[in-house]
Amino acid sequence: MGNTQSASVRITNQTEVPLVYVLSMLGPLYWGVIQPGDKVTRETGRVWLTVTCYPYTGDNEPTNTQAVLGILIPAAMSIIVVATGGAAAAAAGTAGAALGPIAMRALVTGGQVAARIVGPGILLRKEFVDCAEKALNVVKETGHYANGDWLNVRGGIKKDKPYSAWEPMRLER
Repeated sequence: MGNTQSASVRITNQTEVPLVYVLSMLGPLYWGVIQPGDKVTRETGRVWLTVTCYPYTGDNEPTNTQAVLGILIPAAMSIIVVATGGAAAAAAGTAGAALGPIAMRALVTGGQVAARIVGPGILLRKEFVDCAEKALNVVKETGHYANGDWLNVRGGIKKDKPYSAWEPMRLER
């Protein structure tokens, strides 16, 4: 008889804030904003996807450029590795090892700048860390099979309530 469910991803926003949803493979394929209490269905075909949801700030949706680069860069790298018989992969590994310390230094420097702007004490306070974890939470399910099951996003920021009343966002079936 066959499965009667559609080949889609269906998401319900059961939080109090608008959410960005992103369905991706190598890069974002489908995305949009779901208002509190709303539902969205994206017909994707029966494929494996990564589903990501996070609070919408007005300008934090993926762009078409990100979607294209998410596919082109891995494809181009694969072609280069095949064409050079693997030599490019070895060179990339060497470059990555050389650039790793630079990236780490940038992260540490960024943290020091943030500490100077906000104040070193607040960044270490448990209340600040708890609030940031709840407010900036991203829920993600890697390896979601698009078979029409509903994914419900719950928790997160609570309007007009102190952060102590907020819950971490979660993705549930």
